[in-house]
Amino acid sequence: GPSPLPSAVPTALPSPVPTTPLPSPVPTARPSPVPTTPVPSPLPTRAAVPGVNITDHELVRAVTEDGLESHFLISLDHEPLGVVHLNFTARGGHLSFVPEHLALDYTNFSFEHKVVVAAIDDKIDEGVGYVDYVITNVTSDDVCYQPELREKPCGQYPAYDGLYAPRVEVNVTDNDESGIVVSRATVNTTIDNFGDSLTSAIYGIKLMSQPVAVVAMALEVEEGDGWDFTEASTDFAVWQPEEWNTTYKIEVRTTAATNKRPACGRQRMRCDDLSPRVNVLAHTVRSADPNYDDAPATNVKVFTSVVYDPTPPPEKVTSKFVDLLNGLMITFDQHTDRAELSGSFDCHEVLNLTTAPIGFFGDGALCSWPATDQLKVTFGANPTVVPGDLLVLKEYTLQSHHYTAS
Repeated sequence: GPSPLPSAVPTALPSPVPTTPLPSPVPTARPSPVPTTPVPSPLPTRAAVPGVNITDHELVRAVTEDGLESHFLISLDHEPLGVVHLNFTARGGHLSFVPEHLALDYTNFSFEHKVVVAAIDDKIDEGVGYVDYVITNVTSDDVCYQPELREKPCGQYPAYDGLYAPRVEVNVTDNDESGIVVSRATVNTTIDNFGDSLTSAIYGIKLMSQPVAVVAMALEVEEGDGWDFTEASTDFAVWQPEEWNTTYKIEVRTTAATNKRPACGRQRMRCDDLSPRVNVLAHTVRSADPNYDDAPATNVKVFTSVVYDPTPPPEKVTSKFVDLLNGLMITFDQHTDRAELSGSFDCHEVLNLTTAPIGFFGDGALCSWPATDQLKVTFGANPTVVPGDLLVLKEYTLQSHHYTAS
């Protein structure tokens, strides 16, 4: 049979021969790029930023309505494109300026221009003081002119039209005070012994400052002796704000404390109703202006005195029939004013004949004044008067001839 194959004798493989490692590649430096000149950016159309510079604008200025002034300095930060107009106003309307307007251009924009600030001296009471603000309105047509004189193209200059400018705060000290001025605290009036007003008194009322609303004052006599016989020429005084400086003249009159005349009756000159007295005229103020509403106003004391006639009124001394018995002669104790009658007149003008019988002096009787102290009655047809009849003078008709008689 077949012979078996011999077993394979293993042979050892030779170990690999180590190889020398290859060196790492040496990096090579790349050349730096060659710097290039940067391309200039295009010039800005308006490189400069417009600005209004007010020196120390954050400081608070102080002025007074009495005339103390202040000021500030103003300029532009950069040369303007066109003429820049600066107009100064006060936010509250309480300030004035010198000058009120500045015009700045490339020739004077950098100068510090002085603006004087003053308070407007109004007549309104605004307390101790108040704050107002300077507002600078900036306008410009922004038109470049005389470009040949410019250092740069016109497009590089700032435009100022409508630019905001810092406001300036101003403290204003007020010099006005609200109140009611009454020219007199006391007045004097007189009445005659008949009871009528003889002399009146006048005092004035006005406001100390201009109100911001209508001011109304009521005048009223306080209750007291004879108070309803003391009267003022008006019960109200009204001031409009635009006519606040009006002075009201109040006339005060007094009469005897009775409607009866003569006040003390016939043949009497003294009584309680005809005596000196003092009344008070009070003032009450109302207004929507808080400075004037219920403002105190001095009350006026009214002193009334009585002026008595230096001579008493005429009195009838005798009434006699004339010698021919065709009339009467009435004689008085003093010269009279003849009841301001002359010639012949109806006897009813002087004598009270309402209670006398019809035909007392006869139909067609007349009276006349032969002298200032004598009244003559000339009888008419069929008189009925006899001795012992009462003759009564007509009241409020005949008085003394003396110039002071009432």
